[in-house]
Amino acid sequence: MDELLSKTHNLQVSDEDEWEVDKNLSLTITKYNLRGRLCTTVEHSRGFLKRMLGGIWRLKEAEWNIKIKDKFDSGLFLTFTFASESIQSRILSKMPWYLSNGLLILEKMENSNDSWKNDLTCFPIWGRALGVTVDFLTPKNIVRLAAMAGEVITVHNSDVSKMVANGYFRFQVWMLGQGNHITQGKKVNQEALGLVKGVKTSNSFASLDETTTSVETLLREIASKTESLTQNAAVGQSLIAQVNNEGPGGMMETEVDKRLGDEGGRGKRRMMED
Repeated sequence: MDELLSKTHNLQVSDEDEWEVDKNLSLTITKYNLRGRLCTTVEHSRGFLKRMLGGIWRLKEAEWNIKIKDKFDSGLFLTFTFASESIQSRILSKMPWYLSNGLLILEKMENSNDSWKNDLTCFPIWGRALGVTVDFLTPKNIVRLAAMAGEVITVHNSDVSKMVANGYFRFQVWMLGQGNHITQGKKVNQEALGLVKGVKTSNSFASLDETTTSVETLLREIASKTESLTQNAAVGQSLIAQVNNEGPGGMMETEVDKRLGDEGGRGKRRMMED
């Protein structure tokens, strides 16, 4: 026994030791792996998540895998492995995934040993501003208005005549947790999603760990922030930040709940218990 214990000293690692480093391994992880935060208060097993997400993403059993990294009061930390970079890119490009029992936030995995507590707290959303007075529809003002909802990614309908005809202008922002800013890790996620940082604002929500007891709670906070925007928008009659996960060509309506409840629709983002 003493001899066995003495050999444990050989298992110690010091900075003086020369260890082989292959940075290509990190690049491989970045290409084929994702990590995610599923914001939900509903218990889910790995098997259920595998079946449910596999159906939503239309993936075969051999094309991907999922592991539950950790559980907390308001959700799960997950890791994903995909068979190809194209599959990973397709899944990440449509982030966030709105599910009937949760909200799934994803980003590329760089180092699985890093703490996740302060990560995966931001996601891109689409919104629109209604009823802004025509004379205030300058490029500077519309960016300023969009910045009230989050960190600006892009503003659409830059043509004033189109904005007046439509009655609104559309924008995309990063919804950030309190005290969070675009870090190097989030920058990698932006590039993967094809999103470029615009204007940084101090307006933000509280941490998802503290506030996300359910997706409904998160949506209520967005609605609360919307009410705040309408009170502070002196340059317009109203400013309504409306959540939508569709791209620029989609309807800019607050129809997250409507899509989730539409039994006759696509039904690809529902999380239904067996």
